[in-house]
Amino acid sequence: MAGTSSISGLASGFDSASVIAGLMEIEALPQAQLSTKLTAAQSKANAYRSLNSSFDALLTAAKALTTASTWNAAKATSSSSTVAATAGSTAQTGSISFTVDRLATTHARTTAEKWTTTTEATTLGTTLTLGTGASITLDGNGDGSTTLAEAVTAINAAGKGIKAAAVNTGSGYVLQLTATSTGAAAAFTATSGSATFNLTAQGQDAQLTIGSDTATTAAYTVTSSSNTFSEVLAGTTFTVSSAGTAATITVDSDPEAITASVQALVDAASSVLTMIGTYTAKDTDYGVLSSDYSIKQLKNSIIETVNTAVGSTSLSSSGLSVDRYGSINFDADAFTAALAADPAAVQAAFQGSTQVGSDNIADTVDDKIGTDGLAARLQLLTARVTDSVNGTLTTLSDGMDARADDLQDQIDAWTLRLAQREETLTAKFTAMESALSTLSNQASWLTSQLGNLPSWSDE
Repeated sequence: MAGTSSISGLASGFDSASVIAGLMEIEALPQAQLSTKLTAAQSKANAYRSLNSSFDALLTAAKALTTASTWNAAKATSSSSTVAATAGSTAQTGSISFTVDRLATTHARTTAEKWTTTTEATTLGTTLTLGTGASITLDGNGDGSTTLAEAVTAINAAGKGIKAAAVNTGSGYVLQLTATSTGAAAAFTATSGSATFNLTAQGQDAQLTIGSDTATTAAYTVTSSSNTFSEVLAGTTFTVSSAGTAATITVDSDPEAITASVQALVDAASSVLTMIGTYTAKDTDYGVLSSDYSIKQLKNSIIETVNTAVGSTSLSSSGLSVDRYGSINFDADAFTAALAADPAAVQAAFQGSTQVGSDNIADTVDDKIGTDGLAARLQLLTARVTDSVNGTLTTLSDGMDARADDLQDQIDAWTLRLAQREETLTAKFTAMESALSTLSNQASWLTSQLGNLPSWSDE
């Protein structure tokens, strides 16, 4: 140890260093036991946190299935390959037929003047003024004149709703200004020095004609600043790409999306059960929670929730069941068939809702069931497990972290204690060697003195 020198075996030939090392191994046994307990506590804390993450994924899947938008899932189809339609979460079923009169275009203007290079002085002056009242300083170096390159750089950096390009026409360069968005509202005029800006492309809105004019019907038009139309049908967006096209957009319910949401819930619940099984397995390296009854109870709670009927409706009639091994099985085809036969009953059995408790915070331990349903039950169960303050797994992991901290403190204290003990043993053996060395020196001196005594003879 620091501050203590060792002279192991110098005088005695006795290997005191090995003896001290052996004694320290015995002295350190309690610390080794604490280290084993620390490793176990850390492993359990990590297992609790992993389970918490898995339960949190189940909570997310359950909440998704309690929302009305999940059960109102819709899909949009188009009769034309040049019209792409998408139904959003608020889409309503229905259909609409129309003809694409024109596509949205981008407004553009080009200088009548041409220049030999992009670096020569132009007639653009030092400021570009748009019809909106916005102005852009073109003279980048402040020398009182503007080159085409300077103008392009300044306009593109200004963010005034137009972009610029120096276009080589083959007989000289022109400055082209183009609106950054399509539609009639993006049209502009431009004034800069003595340059003249001619109209290159007129910005216009896309337009549809819905229906047809007959003696009994009246067609009407719909416009959009882009080629994408939103909310012509509630919650639906479609994009047109060809003028003169006739198309019909149809929005229907999407049972496949609903089935996928239920499948996601089942997958999340199965993942939790698998993870619990892994951590509670006996005689395995991963079974760190094999003696934790509360975790096994969580598994039973999930299985019981899935097995219990909602009102008079058994979930097995919609393809959801638990086998004798405790695994959740989901028959997507059976669910889709049940949904088609009685959508209201299936939704009532699987959806449900929860109510926020007295703390006014969602997904905490004091929430309760508002309307019974599988998703609501699992949402409530997982909220009570994952609550960041009082959740079951939160409490368990925090408690195990606290135990690990306490064990680490004890280990650190033992480290100091062992260092002091080793220093003491080293000092004692060093003192012994020093004493033996002194005695040895004294013995050698005495032997020398005796050897020098005169010899006496009887003759």
